[in-house]
Amino acid sequence: MVEKVPTGIEGYDKVLKGGFVKSSVNLISGSSGTGKTLFALSFAYYGALKFNEKSVFISLEEPKDRVIVNCGSVGLDLNAVDQNLFKFHDLASERGSFSSESELSPSSKNPIIMDNLLKYIRLYFGDCKRIVVDGVVPLNLVCRDLKEFRSNLFRFSMGLRKSGITCVFTTEVPFNSNDTSRFGIEDFVADSVTKLNATDKGHQLRVHKMRGSDFVRGNVDYSITTQGIKVMF
Repeated sequence: MVEKVPTGIEGYDKVLKGGFVKSSVNLISGSSGTGKTLFALSFAYYGALKFNEKSVFISLEEPKDRVIVNCGSVGLDLNAVDQNLFKFHDLASERGSFSSESELSPSSKNPIIMDNLLKYIRLYFGDCKRIVVDGVVPLNLVCRDLKEFRSNLFRFSMGLRKSGITCVFTTEVPFNSNDTSRFGIEDFVADSVTKLNATDKGHQLRVHKMRGSDFVRGNVDYSITTQGIKVMF
């Protein structure tokens, strides 16, 4: 029987039929404002709060102070969770201190080079069970082309799987796009793909694939409330 890792998000685990497959890489995609960061952060937050699992949230595009405010408005108090179980790695603020030249540099110290990031995770977060990489688009900045991005993302994902970590990536797609990823690469590398959509009638999600497990097919409504994300299933 496939071992599952529940997300802790009401209704979403039912759609996933128990959660993500253990030691898998899972993609959450959508346009701006669909709640990608909230879905992904909830996975790490509830991992620590509800399941006592060491969890890490790595932010590449939003600084920690802004994430804390945004999450607080939907009932996720990041300061209330056990800080020994929940870690926030603020690469967005670190990137903000870089020059354009240094951010694009292939230096062994550049944290957005995926091999460097994987080494950092193994060194400082090697005992964690859940990791979120919020915003994989910046990881492409240091790649010469999409071939290199695909190769690096594949190697990064394999490294996380081999470490026994269940991981969530997020990626942004343009408004009204039918694509499930930004570069047409992330969804192939991932074991599962959930696309978030904002419509005139509200928010909907759709799980497009999940390797090794069944899942609920079709569009499912969800809402972002003051008590977190509610998936209506």
